[in-house]
Amino acid sequence: PTDSLMFAGNVAFLDTDTADLIINGTDLSGSKLRQAPETSYNLLATYNQETGFGDINYQLEFSHVDEQLMDYVQPLTVIQEHSLLDARIGWTSTDSQWEVAIWGKNLTEDDYISHSYVIGPGVIGVWGPPRTYGINVIWNLN
Repeated sequence: PTDSLMFAGNVAFLDTDTADLIINGTDLSGSKLRQAPETSYNLLATYNQETGFGDINYQLEFSHVDEQLMDYVQPLTVIQEHSLLDARIGWTSTDSQWEVAIWGKNLTEDDYISHSYVIGPGVIGVWGPPRTYGINVIWNLN
């Protein structure tokens, strides 16, 4: 509809059921592969607004990852599905020498575990980044 508006996305579907999988003498046939969510996708929308004092760029991004197994034997290492929403608004000067942007990640403040590891008899989980905000200022030396 317009050159200023762009939509993008990707999707992945994985069928990782295993046949004849034996690890350290344990028959894991029928298990799913580690770190392989069945479905993951990403959606992105950007809009660029031209003004007399430069361009303003708006960006919104949504991503989703299904649950995934991190260890074949330890069921506590399953990472639950999670979704993230990120946004960014930026300004670029007419001569493209300056760019200023404000951004936020994980805006819905979704608490999720991004990785888990088996350490001896226990499991350690690593939390994904919390909601974060920032400002970028870029000066291009042309």
